[in-house]
Amino acid sequence: MVMKQHILNGMQAELDLWNKVLSAMPAGQLETALIPSHWSVKDVLAHMTAWLTRSNARLAAAVNGGEPVFPEWAPEADPQLVEDGDAVNAWLYEQYRELPYAEVYKRWSNAYHQLMTHMDQLDDYKLFEWEMFDWMGETPIIEVVLGSYMHHVEHYDHLVGWLKEHRAEV
Repeated sequence: MVMKQHILNGMQAELDLWNKVLSAMPAGQLETALIPSHWSVKDVLAHMTAWLTRSNARLAAAVNGGEPVFPEWAPEADPQLVEDGDAVNAWLYEQYRELPYAEVYKRWSNAYHQLMTHMDQLDDYKLFEWEMFDWMGETPIIEVVLGSYMHHVEHYDHLVGWLKEHRAEV
């Protein structure tokens, strides 16, 4: 229980960091490309939201029993595998790019909270045991949670680095 709570606390702290930076950014900057990339902050949140939905499908299956029911995914990719990330990310970009920032933010926040809720619903044995779920192979389900967490850390660090480089408030 201590380890699960520690991870949940870390996830909440990461979410708090994101919310602090996002709330400090001018509205116009949230949908403006972070040059040299063509992605905006909104696009990054949409990207993380899509990958969170994959993680949530796995966690929901762990909580409720059965197989994961994955969201719509790039036609050429298997949502069970991480393959050709660039092609999948380009497809995801196209799926979300017309949505306004407020909608993307809401979906991202809900998906992040849902991941934390699913994790909290699992006992330590189900979270940390190897070979617990056939559809995960030998990998414990906690790896899905940690992967999602680290994905957010990676993009947060990139965003904060970009903001500092461009002398924006962090």
